[in-house]
Formats: sequence, structure tokens, C-alpha cells
Amino acid sequence: MKDTSIAVKFNFKDLSVTPEDVARYAGGSNYRPDAERKALATDILKRASALVNPAFVYTTRPLDTADLVFSFLPYENNGAGKSFLTSAICTIGPELESEISKLMAQGKALDALFLDAAGVSLLEALSDEVHSHLNKEAAKNGLFAGCRFGPGYGNIPADAQKILFESVNHEAIGVQLKESGILTPLKSLSFWIILTTQPPPEGNTYKCQNCTLKNCAYRMVR
Repeated sequence: MKDTSIAVKFNFKDLSVTPEDVARYAGGSNYRPDAERKALATDILKRASALVNPAFVYTTRPLDTADLVFSFLPYENNGAGKSFLTSAICTIGPELESEISKLMAQGKALDALFLDAAGVSLLEALSDEVHSHLNKEAAKNGLFAGCRFGPGYGNIPADAQKILFESVNHEAIGVQLKESGILTPLKSLSFWIILTTQPPPEGNTYKCQNCTLKNCAYRMVR
């Protein structure tokens, strides 16, 4: 495993997103859109296809459990064998966010809401695709990828974002970290994944199954 940054680009068609996903992020898991709203969600997804440039960049390094920089990691070796830490940043680019601002300026608040929901859905789908990609790459080295986690997840402090950004060439995909801690473009996110020689417990790699927010309005059950 090399401690160098690798950038990967995807296409819109690589991301699995449905109109139902858009509706869920627009109104929550219990939202049941009528026929008109379903049609809007479908149309919005088509419009979003021309506005996104999915990409991610990652770096993998040996995980030294004695490294105090990563003392906040939710990880104990417990005989897991050799371990590595992958730092990843992904984004769908700035164009969709710009279109949302234009729609709001035109007074098309509902279209803007659904386009924003489409962006969130696409970013979530991208992060799933990134995890799948990293898991396949790990398998080439006899490793398994665990659940993704990052700044603000569980007990990990939000200011750990700076540590993550310092370990990856984020400029390779045009993502920046502001002093406020906000990522730009806004439809971007970052996370870590621990790779080990031991497979994770069954069903333990999907983040909603590990999240402590039991009453989250956007929770997905798998």
C-alpha cells in the first residue's frame, strides 16, 4: 500500500440514485410524494446529470495505533492483523450548487429544494461507490474495508477535518477546507476507512447501521 494520493473520476451513470431517494432527502424518510412531486424528482435527476462531476481522492498509510494524531479513531486492533488507514475526500463539483442559487433567485424554491436533495442523494451515492472502489482495491492486497467514518461522526471532533485534509491532495479534485470547517464545493464530504486483514462483522460496513442517531429523519434501512 502506497502513502500517495490517488484521484479517481466517475460519471453520473456510475451513481445509483432514484427519484425516491431525491424525495427522501427533500422531505424525510416518511415523506410520500404525490404524482406531481414524483415527476418533479424524476425531472430534477435528469437536470442534475449535466451538473455533476463526481470525483474522489484518497491516500492510504499504515495505521500505527501509537500515533497520537489519530487517537480519536474508533478502533482497537484486537488481533486484526496488519492495518491501514485510508483518508478520502469526494465531491460532485460546484455546478449543481450554482444552479440551486439561480433557481432560488428566480423564485423557484421547490425546484431548488429538490435539486439540493438530488445533490445530497448523488453525494451519498458517490460515497457508497467510493467505499466499493476502495474495498476492491483493498482486496487486491488481501485487506478488507471497514465502515466509513469521519469528522463529526460519533465522538470524532469536527476539527479533525484539518488532519484529514493534511493527509490528502484535496486540490487534485478542487476541494478546499475553509477556516470555518466548511468544505467547498458544498456538495463534498470526507471520511476515513480502516483496512485490515480481518473481514468486518457481517452487515457492519454500512454507516446507518453504526450511527447513534436512532431518530434520524433520513435513515435508510438495509
